[in-house]
Amino acid sequence: MTPLSQDTLFRLEDFTLLTARRKNVLSSPKQYGSSDEDARPYLIEGGWHLIHAPQEIQFQPNTSEAVHRWSPYVQGFSASFVQRTLERYRDEYNVPKVLDPFAGSGTVLVQSKFNGFPSFGIELNPLLHFITSVKVANWHIDPQRWLSTVEMLLDTSRSLSTPNFTAPSFLKSETHFRAPVLRNLEKLKATIDWLDPVDPVMQGIKNLCLLAFASILIDCSNLKRSPCLGYCRTKKVEDDAPFHLFAQKSRQIAADLEFCQSQYAAVLNTPSTVFLGNSMSLGLPEMVDLIITSPPYMNGLDYVMNYKIEMGWLNFGQSHRQLIKRSDGGLR
Repeated sequence: MTPLSQDTLFRLEDFTLLTARRKNVLSSPKQYGSSDEDARPYLIEGGWHLIHAPQEIQFQPNTSEAVHRWSPYVQGFSASFVQRTLERYRDEYNVPKVLDPFAGSGTVLVQSKFNGFPSFGIELNPLLHFITSVKVANWHIDPQRWLSTVEMLLDTSRSLSTPNFTAPSFLKSETHFRAPVLRNLEKLKATIDWLDPVDPVMQGIKNLCLLAFASILIDCSNLKRSPCLGYCRTKKVEDDAPFHLFAQKSRQIAADLEFCQSQYAAVLNTPSTVFLGNSMSLGLPEMVDLIITSPPYMNGLDYVMNYKIEMGWLNFGQSHRQLIKRSDGGLR
């Protein structure tokens, strides 16, 4: 069947009432063809050209890679893709400075650090900015001190009768989680909040706790993310899943800390700076040599809705409106 041309999808007289996405579709010259048509004017203006080099780039392989696996992020690309790119230009720069203007969960910055390359990241979403910052800033933490803190948190959480933390009221938490699971998540989050960092190392440990907690929320819920957030009717979550999954994630982090400190001791202090802001307006303090990135899927995914559970539980907003305001940089 021959697809309809773009100009037959919507009535032209209603053009002023169309959404931004539909306007883009209507004005696009590609007509169900290659997206290269949309990119061509920008490439010509910048004096750039595209290299056809298809390769596997999905985030899924990262779930078994040290540090990268600390938090799930279905929209990201693979560490191996970043590594191949760094290898490709290794002979052109001694120690390149690397930039990812849409840092996401930090794949570019983490992989750059493994190579001993200084890096910068810019991220608009506060949750993703937090995740990336924690991933690159805490490789020096003693794994045993980390595990001791986690053990104390779990013991305290299990013994709590009345936690002083309640699930975000603007989220449908009673629907998102089974009641016993929700109660145990509240206990765990309350205990993490009680941590009072007295030095930078303890602050790093608390941040790792929050990262580990955020990473298990969807696994503890009645939801799935594949790639968008939705309910999964066949999913079964045990009452003590928050404690079990948090302990499991913590052991994983400890193993990765030990790995980094034993195998990558020379790069532990490699600078990795993550800025919270809009890459269209935020300037960098110095020049960079390489840019590796994947632009956000602005017309295909609502990042706030897809990560509202983690954003709400980590106190990045007290309403959906606040989450949107903190995540769009004034774009809406």
